[in-house]
Amino acid sequence: MHKRLLSFIFSVFAMLLIACDTDNSAKPAPSYLHIDNVGLYPGPCPGINPTSISGVAVYAGKRGSSVPLLGIWALPADIPILEEDSTIITVHGLVFGNGVRSQLLYYSFFDRADTVIKLKPGQVINYNPVVKYTTGLQLPRPLEEDFESPEMVFEKTDSSKWGITKVGKSSQYSFNDCGQYTGLMTATGKDGSIMEFRSKTYLSLPTNNTDIVIEFDYNTSTELAVRMDVFDGTTPINGNLGDYSLIPTNGAWKKGVMLFSDEVFLNKTRKFKLKFRGFNDNDETEYIAIDNIRLSTFKQ
Repeated sequence: MHKRLLSFIFSVFAMLLIACDTDNSAKPAPSYLHIDNVGLYPGPCPGINPTSISGVAVYAGKRGSSVPLLGIWALPADIPILEEDSTIITVHGLVFGNGVRSQLLYYSFFDRADTVIKLKPGQVINYNPVVKYTTGLQLPRPLEEDFESPEMVFEKTDSSKWGITKVGKSSQYSFNDCGQYTGLMTATGKDGSIMEFRSKTYLSLPTNNTDIVIEFDYNTSTELAVRMDVFDGTTPINGNLGDYSLIPTNGAWKKGVMLFSDEVFLNKTRKFKLKFRGFNDNDETEYIAIDNIRLSTFKQ
């Protein structure tokens, strides 16, 4: 696990810390900070964009002293704060790592958000932090696909009967962002159950243990596996590198964040292709809708 990108792993269950006290009368009434989402500026679309942030670590305190960690929460969240008057609020964005919704990870691509809020007991304050990319951060991207260019970065594999296409805003599968197109693979019936597409060209990836992160927006009716195909020259030698699985979202758009640094480091003499895979095991239509696929390397 790489300290530069993923500083800590938190279990969502660790957020459920309940202090038991039979005498509640002496406790001061908290104010509440309500956070729906975390925005990114500047983002790929004009203005403030939604991010892949799924949770927050929140710190609150006074000037001239250390600002303590209050805890971590999945979003949306209502955060109780016992401080009063002008209070420093610091928010770090967290993401669900490698498709595992019980793990919230610090995400070092984004700076923290700092603000000062005047708090009153019992008050509920709506606050949606806005973050920027870490100062001086370089994000080399060996692969990027938003499906806006005429030529797609991905193609179906020989194992898949079904091809990947682009759909516009009129499609029920379209992702609601500033782009005009979304990638889509659909499969009908049991004839050809494998739904699979991968990058057309070999990826040039660092093999010096640099952090390698894959991000994408997805909406799928089938379990979605994210893998790397490994090649020795042009000969495939491993088609299941990483093999992270995401559960069906059934109409809802989610953000996937995967870390492939260790897998690539252990295959440093090889070449790679990024692959997505689903299945159609019934007589109904299954689909994989995907957008804003980015493979980034963390380099300062």
